[in-house]
Amino acid sequence: MGLLIGNKTYANSSPGSNSYTVGHSQNVGAGSMLLVTIVMSSSVNFSGCTYGGSAMTLVLNSFYSSLSQRVVSFYILNPSTGSNNVVASFTGNQWNNVSMSAISFTGAGGIGNSKNKGGMTSPNSQSLTISENSVIVATGLSNTSQSSGYDIAGSTRTNLFSHNTNKVVETAISETGLSAGSKNVTTKADYNWITNYRVEVLESVSSTPTSFLGIQAETSPYVESKFLGVQAETSPYTEAKFLGVQAETSPFYDVKHHGVSVEFNIGEIAFKGLSVEFNSNELTFKGLSVEYEYLESGFAQIIRKK
Repeated sequence: MGLLIGNKTYANSSPGSNSYTVGHSQNVGAGSMLLVTIVMSSSVNFSGCTYGGSAMTLVLNSFYSSLSQRVVSFYILNPSTGSNNVVASFTGNQWNNVSMSAISFTGAGGIGNSKNKGGMTSPNSQSLTISENSVIVATGLSNTSQSSGYDIAGSTRTNLFSHNTNKVVETAISETGLSAGSKNVTTKADYNWITNYRVEVLESVSSTPTSFLGIQAETSPYVESKFLGVQAETSPYTEAKFLGVQAETSPFYDVKHHGVSVEFNIGEIAFKGLSVEFNSNELTFKGLSVEYEYLESGFAQIIRKK
């Protein structure tokens, strides 16, 4: 399942207390994740964030001393679905406007790289190295309007909102399906300066066994199996190639085949039966004949131990 962008909620008001509560509806789906970004006056600091009563994990808390502003992100994997409250907590009462964005994802694997660059003359062009199929969420603070969108990974993105925290706050999201590598992220104000705060949302990577035409192959790390037919990669460090009936596998691992011919690379044992099981040093034959490199025999016993 690919990384998908889900529901988005934006809020901008003064909480007048030591917390700020905003309702948000989380999408249903595998690999669900919620990313919350908050900007406010630095008169107080952030002390935490929850969604549906569950604690969220801090991504990056940045303090712009010259701007008297703070920006922070929190995330949570597999949050409660449906409508729940995001509750941001502060170290004291916040009387100034707070900007909050809550963005849901499915098919997400957590947070990757995140970086921040303080105010620079617009445009503020920075880089972020990402994994394949990640999404970049960029936020900028300025003292003037931002009417031209942000450039992310070669595409100009329309900003999602414009908030007032005594500074102008805007956010944009990249396209999905980006390639891996260093990506340019440029925030832009109409004139003067702007900041550049950027976060990578990772795509979830499946680690489930691979199934071929109703037959499931499960291999351990560092073991290579080759089968005469369809080729597939199962997991990191493991390569599985299915070519048909005959199979080769590395020593010291359990092998179970129910085909016509099997080769096992300890002594080059070839089985020409209907079913073979190998477990440690015990061979079970349910077929017609067996050939062994150092011993030629045709036998009908059920179990032969090496």
